[in-house]
Amino acid sequence: MIPSAVLFAIFIVLLLYLGTVKPKGYPP
Repeated sequence: MIPSAVLFAIFIVLLLYLGTVKPKGYPP
């Protein structure tokens, strides 16, 4: 199984990535 810490880290990275790539029309 994948450790929860790894899933959490991936989730944070995805949030930062989407926050950087998405247009400013999205809420912060």
